[in-house]
Amino acid sequence: MPQPDEITINSAVQRCVNAWREALARKNCKDPIDPGVWERDYAGKAYRKALPWLSTPDNVDAFIACVAQGLAIGAIDPSHATKLLYAAQIAITSRRARLHAEKEARTQKQDRAKKEESTPTPSPLTTNGVLGTKGGEAAVAAPQVPAPQAPPSPAPSSALNNLQPQKPKPAPKAPSPKDDLTEHVQVMLERILAGKPIDQVPLTPWKKTPPPPQAHTR
Repeated sequence: MPQPDEITINSAVQRCVNAWREALARKNCKDPIDPGVWERDYAGKAYRKALPWLSTPDNVDAFIACVAQGLAIGAIDPSHATKLLYAAQIAITSRRARLHAEKEARTQKQDRAKKEESTPTPSPLTTNGVLGTKGGEAAVAAPQVPAPQAPPSPAPSSALNNLQPQKPKPAPKAPSPKDDLTEHVQVMLERILAGKPIDQVPLTPWKKTPPPPQAHTR
């Protein structure tokens, strides 16, 4: 049984055709098969106004049938039919997307239910706050006592350290121009492989400013 907002295809087409004929009669059209321009435009608006809503799949089918019938009898201009059929296509796509989303939601719900059923429920170790059996008492772990550790070995006294000669620390090695160039090329390759633009200025180690001359001491 159709719902209040749903109609059958035949009834929808018949309603649109009746609206077309009644509009031509109001304009005193003598030839309903080949009306004039003004009569056709007036009756065409009445025909399009009688089209069913795009609210349900059955209504979408009836809508498309009414548009096809309107093209056949000249009640709908081809330019208007293109827009109407495009609207029907959007309604069909929206309906399919909603059905697909509902199907995915049902599948996820079923997967969660199966996962919960397969997960075992842990049994309690106690009953009403009292240990039930000896197995429950054994389940309670005894406190662990840390093992004794050996005392740390005595560190050498500071006096012995002072007697030993201290070796001079080597001076930090300054980075060479070759190392800077290698690092720069590596950064360029990483950016090229990542599809990023190279926004760094190429290094020119041979154009570096020489260090200032040191003062000579006598």
